Amino acid sequence: MKLPFKLDDRACSKLGFAPGATALPTPRPDVVFVVGLSLDYSKVFATVEAYRVVSNRLIPAGLKTYNLVGPINAVDIRLPSMRVYVERLCEAYEIEEESVRRIVGKPLEEFRRLCTRVIGQDFLHGNMVPGEMRVINKALEFLSQGKTDHARLFLQWPGFCQTFIEIPDIIDRSVAGESMWDLMPHSFDEASVRELRKIRKFSTSWVDSGVPSDVYLKTLAKACTYLPDGAQRPENREEARSLIHMHELCDQAFRSLEPTMQGKVKRALFSHGETWRGAENGFAAEYAYDYIHYVYYNILLDAFRLNGIHDPSEEMRVRAFFGIVGGNLQRVAQSSKQWHARLPAIMSARDPSIPNSWASAIDPIHVPPFRTVEMDHNEEVTNVYIFPLDNDEELAKEGNGQRHCVYSQKRLCAEGSLRVVSIRQLIETEFKTLSTASFYLQDGLLYIRDHRAFANADPSYVSREALGWFEGQINGLKPSFRFNREWSPARKTPETRENLRAALHDRFEKCRPALSKKMQKGGFDALLAECA
Repeated sequence: MKLPFKLDDRACSKLGFAPGATALPTPRPDVVFVVGLSLDYSKVFATVEAYRVVSNRLIPAGLKTYNLVGPINAVDIRLPSMRVYVERLCEAYEIEEESVRRIVGKPLEEFRRLCTRVIGQDFLHGNMVPGEMRVINKALEFLSQGKTDHARLFLQWPGFCQTFIEIPDIIDRSVAGESMWDLMPHSFDEASVRELRKIRKFSTSWVDSGVPSDVYLKTLAKACTYLPDGAQRPENREEARSLIHMHELCDQAFRSLEPTMQGKVKRALFSHGETWRGAENGFAAEYAYDYIHYVYYNILLDAFRLNGIHDPSEEMRVRAFFGIVGGNLQRVAQSSKQWHARLPAIMSARDPSIPNSWASAIDPIHVPPFRTVEMDHNEEVTNVYIFPLDNDEELAKEGNGQRHCVYSQKRLCAEGSLRVVSIRQLIETEFKTLSTASFYLQDGLLYIRDHRAFANADPSYVSREALGWFEGQINGLKPSFRFNREWSPARKTPETRENLRAALHDRFEKCRPALSKKMQKGGFDALLAECA
């Protein structure tokens, strides 16, 4: 089998392709066909003719591509429309389907990255274009006409667009914002469909660029289930985004709580319609879950312990939580900003009840060479490393240098439920920190809790690619580096009621301006009364 190879620019031009076209194998060992972008970048197509490779030149073989490999209307080897092609290669060379998909899939994946750069990275927010040729070509056509919303619709809803590609009226109405619930995907469960049908005037234009439509819909549907019965559902894109942000904040902040308690907390917080209704009340919590985690683990639970209650019930914890932070998510978000502003003072005092170091999960790792979606094919990133942050000094240094509150995760690390790493790039002889990530283990698999760059900004493609490789290695169960899964709690200093009270009082007073009005007014006594 002739392995896939890229054509040189001259050969591309001769066949009507822009640079970057790829020759793919056929059941004939010396015969190939070509897939690429047209010279004017207006469409993606495969050659009708097949070619023999003679001295690095392509000579017409007198054979039609369709007769050799079947229809070629996709650039993703995993799509059903490429099934005939895969089967014919398997039969001709007596190899497994997985081998064919690996051999042919990699160059097609690189070609899709080229298409992504042509269509526009900013437009796609880093996501690759769908693998269906008709979808790519329709998007390119709309972009050439300046119809950005139409192009986004095709790239984010390929299944919908495939169904209605020949009915432009429905496409136009969808872009204009008409309801689409009669077109709900069949895979959605009844509860999701029921919630989403309550939303009037929903449009595909609500879906943020770069977010898979199914993910958006499922998240929005789940968020709506926590609204009170009969409450108004979001009426525009901004309100839907606010509701999704509220849902994501609660998911992150209360991940460690029992499911029934999570539901109670969410329903109580979502009952405040003013939190998300209207343009002036748009909700964006940023990293408020750090604030919530800190209050829950470092104030609430310790207040119960100081009162001699080591296993408070769900109802007790829910009541105390709302008493400490308040019952409105908008207020929580504002309190979070105040808490972040005071973070250096809050973290300055060393708490003797929390160990200053813990068992390492990894040693420093050199990430293998890789490419990102925005890079040229000949470029590779070779100087990225992942460093563990396994003591409070390293966490504090990382947080100060990166202007974020990773130090607030110290207690979770010491208790064995979380680990933190720093992703850095070696430039000449110095390491530059790109981002910070934390992760946890659940049912044997690794999950990323959060990943942030300088000042809580979104991580770069380089950071995301490196962290994705790290996660894949561990979840593949055979990582190429040492990974310790035993995160037993670090050894604590013997605790007395006096030093627990002193440490809790110190933490409370430093956080007091960022707590509820009830706590600000009542002080430490009010805290203990709330957790009695």
